Amino acid sequence: MHDAGLRGLSLLLVEDDYLLASGLQEALELEGATIVGPYPDVQGALRGIAQATTLDGALLDVNLGDETSFAVVEALRDRGVPMLFLTGYDDSALPAMYGDIPRCRKPVGLAELVRELNSHMARVG
Repeated sequence: MHDAGLRGLSLLLVEDDYLLASGLQEALELEGATIVGPYPDVQGALRGIAQATTLDGALLDVNLGDETSFAVVEALRDRGVPMLFLTGYDDSALPAMYGDIPRCRKPVGLAELVRELNSHMARVG
């Protein structure tokens, strides 16, 4: 996978499943990305966004326990950060206003995730 890699990307990771978040973080770091997070909730993610000097993209679980990540989406849009939903939901379960955000359906393989990130996320220099 390293030829496609994510070298140089700073990615926000918002996922409330600890094992999934840890696995994603490890895999993405092996691909060369720097991970901001992972954050299991909206408040942590919003703090991470506020503190991050650079964000090239974000991976967001839609359902974070008893809340959704939609407030995080709005904060990222304000900064012009491209994002990708990681979700088990189909398109009809998400508000139409988020129809432009690409999705990877859980469970997602690393190859598919890297491909989607490379297709949809801003690349650094």
